[in-house]
Amino acid sequence: MGLKLFSSIHEGGKEGSETRFYEKQIGMNHLWILTLLPISNSKVEEIMKHLQILLSSKLLDSTTTEDVEENFERALKDLNDTLPEVIGEDAETILRTGAMIIGYLHDEELLVSSFGQGEVFLLRNRSLMEISEGLSPTDTKAEFFQNISSGDVQDGDKLIFSTYRLKRYITERQIITALEDGVTEAMEGITSTIDTSENGNILLLNVKISEPLSFEQKNEKAKISRDIFQNTWNQICNTGKNLFQKTQRVFPKLKKSHALLIGAGAIALLLLFLFFNLLSGQNNKKENIEYTEFINTIEQQLSTVETRFIEGKIDQANLILDRIEDQASEMLQKRVDVVKADQILAIVRSKREYVNRIMRITNPEVMADLSAINSEIESRGFFFLKNEIITFDKDSLYRTLISGTKAEGLGKITDNGELTMGVSFPAKDEGVFMTKGGNVLEWENGQTITADTADATWKPAREIKTFSKFLYFLDNQSGQIWKYERRESGFTLAEGWATTGKEVLKDAVSFAIDGSIFALTKSEGIVKFHLNEKVDYELKDVPNGTLKGDKIYTDADLGSLFVLDKEDHKVLIFSKFENEAVYKKQIILEGTEGLVDLFATENKLYVLGKQRIYEIALNGDE
Repeated sequence: MGLKLFSSIHEGGKEGSETRFYEKQIGMNHLWILTLLPISNSKVEEIMKHLQILLSSKLLDSTTTEDVEENFERALKDLNDTLPEVIGEDAETILRTGAMIIGYLHDEELLVSSFGQGEVFLLRNRSLMEISEGLSPTDTKAEFFQNISSGDVQDGDKLIFSTYRLKRYITERQIITALEDGVTEAMEGITSTIDTSENGNILLLNVKISEPLSFEQKNEKAKISRDIFQNTWNQICNTGKNLFQKTQRVFPKLKKSHALLIGAGAIALLLLFLFFNLLSGQNNKKENIEYTEFINTIEQQLSTVETRFIEGKIDQANLILDRIEDQASEMLQKRVDVVKADQILAIVRSKREYVNRIMRITNPEVMADLSAINSEIESRGFFFLKNEIITFDKDSLYRTLISGTKAEGLGKITDNGELTMGVSFPAKDEGVFMTKGGNVLEWENGQTITADTADATWKPAREIKTFSKFLYFLDNQSGQIWKYERRESGFTLAEGWATTGKEVLKDAVSFAIDGSIFALTKSEGIVKFHLNEKVDYELKDVPNGTLKGDKIYTDADLGSLFVLDKEDHKVLIFSKFENEAVYKKQIILEGTEGLVDLFATENKLYVLGKQRIYEIALNGDE
């Protein structure tokens, strides 16, 4: 069996305070760093980066087979040598008045070191132990990381890492009572009693023994052996705890300061047990051990994915899923007999869709089948105008009533150049189209005219949009949005609309207008222009950290942005706010032909395929 860790993080104090929390997991190994340093944020970031690189290389990413505690000691020695250099002037004063906790879990063995006011508590069987007691050196000339606590964690253990001095705010009895609940409730119970405006951070961990995944290839004898081992191990740990209560606890110079669980007698019992278990021949095949460890690792990481999802840390959840997928693929390559590894990959795919709020719709509802009118139709775009959906191909128009009646052909509107793009112009109750030759056509009530502009020629356009009485061109050749005003005599001279940040428009593939302009770019995702200027606009929770798409849609009545990814047959939906767009969900359309365009109303999403219009109901908050 493996460990499942349920965690909760609290980071208190003012925004951008000098507290930092870092967590990393590889396989069955976990690394946690909590810091509280009274220095500038930029310097704290530099220190944290140094800690992450050094500790990860020495611990998580190490391939050495040396004893884990020796690796931990070596890493701390390196920190003692390098931290003063990284911090610079007044390093000793800064470190003595701050706090830092480093926790490292290797399989089931936990090692902890700290200095300053860092506190670490372990709750087991309603008995609370401060396992950080004696870790911080009292001699101001001593090395910072001088002592280590080590021992194995068990099913049901609760751990607190805190850079607050919790005992100033809360009694041991209150801590025990709070920890009897889940980590979220426990955190609420603890933080409700402390001054959370004070800088500090808290990590709560709830340790559970994970149940194995139901893979048929897991060895039944190995499972029995593990159960026997776990029961015996629990007895050893309890015995060891009693044996070691009177053992000396603190040793200087990075020697093991005290074991949480195991005394000398318990170690002897454990070695005897392992020896006889090996002789028994149960689970002694290398491949079974590797596979069992692999499955346990997967179980633990999937549990962490769930925790990160609940905490809203979608990026972290996806990174863990990427790691699981890589491990499963590597296992397949190394051991072709592990045929059930594909089940792990299937679980990862399912979990990823859950985390990223992916909705799959197979054979979505067809609102209109345009191939019934023209079997060779290849639609190029569509738009909503006067309760009708107008679709166009290279030279003709098709109408579908919003009520969903059958589509009808409206005939050709041009014999002079192919239609490349089109948009509704509600202010004029007409449609506006651009041809391959660069002409603009206006279509109203079955009549088509060639539009005039005061310019000698129209500007080039990747896409055209309308808003109020204006026609806008996205020109990614020059990196500009051109604005034309429609007057009785025709369209005015082109006016360069964007004044700042317009260079990003050279990378744009689509744009949408709701008063502000949102441009979909290849490099930056969605960028926003307001009052002619590019403004800071953040995309949050985008799956995989990058946004790929071909078309973007919104309007003044919608609270969402919609992005069509033609290649992957999906629509991504973002909640639209003044300074940010927050990923909400995505809809994958399966069983369709190639997708071309999209638009949305308050409760419906319409997606155009080459020959069909698909209608998808929304939940009303898009």
